[in-house]
Amino acid sequence: MDSAVSMKKYTPMVFRLLILSFVTFALHSCTQNNTCLTPKSVALRAGFYKTINDTTTQDSLLTNANIIADQSAQFYGINFKQTSKFSMTLSGLTNTTRLFFQSDSASFDPSTFDTIDVNYTSQLNFISVACGYENYFTLSSLQSTHNTIDTVKLSQSLVDGDVNKEHIQIVLKN
Repeated sequence: MDSAVSMKKYTPMVFRLLILSFVTFALHSCTQNNTCLTPKSVALRAGFYKTINDTTTQDSLLTNANIIADQSAQFYGINFKQTSKFSMTLSGLTNTTRLFFQSDSASFDPSTFDTIDVNYTSQLNFISVACGYENYFTLSSLQSTHNTIDTVKLSQSLVDGDVNKEHIQIVLKN
């Protein structure tokens, strides 16, 4: 008789523990890992070059240059010290970015300034549930002035997450 009374006494507690374990297990098994492991940095990459001969160019190290990007309502600048490469993001809100290039930031001589117009289209690209969407860009054309720039070449038109691609080659005058 005592065992029947003891059983009645512990049955509600065991039942509660079972329910609590079931709810904990059910909630834990439904949670998802929403960590985005894919890099979401999509950047236009460009390099500066000088002409060696009619068919060959080589990297041109800029000692003190500036680039200012005009993307409608957004302006930002990059100062180059001892570099030949740069990267920058493009705006998904416009199809043109104007770059103001100053070959020597210590000089305000107008002959050290050039502009480069980068025309492009943007495409929304689904990465994953955790990462969401990212804009990829297709470069369509480039125009530039020619104070210190000789030519601007489009080497890769698709701007996506590949960090090893260089999209634009800026060949400077000798």
